[in-house]
Amino acid sequence: MHILNTRRKGKGLPIGIPLSIKEEFLKEATTTTEPRPFTRSTSGNIRDLGASANKDAKDLQQELDALAIDLRTAQKEKELAEERAAELQISKEEFQGLANYKRRQLAALRDEVAQLRDKLKGMGDVVSPKAGAFGGEDGPQELLGKLRAERRMLESRREEVQRSIDATVAELEKV
Repeated sequence: MHILNTRRKGKGLPIGIPLSIKEEFLKEATTTTEPRPFTRSTSGNIRDLGASANKDAKDLQQELDALAIDLRTAQKEKELAEERAAELQISKEEFQGLANYKRRQLAALRDEVAQLRDKLKGMGDVVSPKAGAFGGEDGPQELLGKLRAERRMLESRREEVQRSIDATVAELEKV
């Protein structure tokens, strides 16, 4: 029954059936005048020998020419697909390289931010965990505000040190 169903669907005979059964089906296929389904373009199909038994040389030559055209077209498509696959492989490698570069750059920036936070903590300034490029929407603004405050503090310390140096120099000049 399976063989009959596959033949009705236009598929070739299954592989592994006895030769006597194949001959019976091929005889049956050549004696019937019903139109057969075209089997050339079905996927995974093996053409059986009885499909062209009642065709004349002209029809066979036309079918051979059509098959040659199909073969050339398939070869061109295969070449184009191979070229496209090579281009996609190159693009994939480039994107992976860029992604690795960005990951390394992000890691370096995170390390730098961590070092800056440590420096600020060492100076006695309290840094919130939100501050920095990875904080909320106001993170950069808070960081800029803290940097401005730190600058003012450093300028006042510099002025204080300068005043003490000037006072020390003035005392040394008196002596």
